[in-house]
Amino acid sequence: MRLMSRPHLITLPAVALLAILAGCSSSHFETPELQGGAALVRDAGTPRRWVLLKQEASRSVSIGGGGTRSSSQTRNDSSFHFDVQAYDPVAATPLWKQRLLTIGHPNAKGTSSLVIGSDVDAKLLGQDGELVWLLIGEAPFALNAADGSVAVNAETLQQINSALQGLLPIEVQYFGFDR
Repeated sequence: MRLMSRPHLITLPAVALLAILAGCSSSHFETPELQGGAALVRDAGTPRRWVLLKQEASRSVSIGGGGTRSSSQTRNDSSFHFDVQAYDPVAATPLWKQRLLTIGHPNAKGTSSLVIGSDVDAKLLGQDGELVWLLIGEAPFALNAADGSVAVNAETLQQINSALQGLLPIEVQYFGFDR
């Protein structure tokens, strides 16, 4: 049996103290879920397999307390992250991952638990030149085929084409894709 060295003995109590002080908040991430089907995207002629993912993040926050456990409460907040990830289609190795959107309540306060974005789904629509179009909820996005960065969102789409100002559909069934 090997005994811990002295630096570990000093580090462990410090880590425990930080955990107690930070005990007012803890996070948990669910396994990412595939949204819609995968797509074959061409980046400068090179094929890439793209998948759109949704991942729930839950955070428990202790509220109040004033030094006594009996008066503290816990609030559970959930948010949802939407990412696109590209893979080499032959080797099936990940090439890059890009966070597109997080839906949640960034300034949650009080004692009520918040779950925002659980009913939002996403799907890849298709590629048009160097842009890949998709929907997150009712919002259209166009991503750069090279790296998945957002090139166009609903706001910029309406700025680019002023005839669309205020006319974008608010229900997914009214969107279509025809290159």
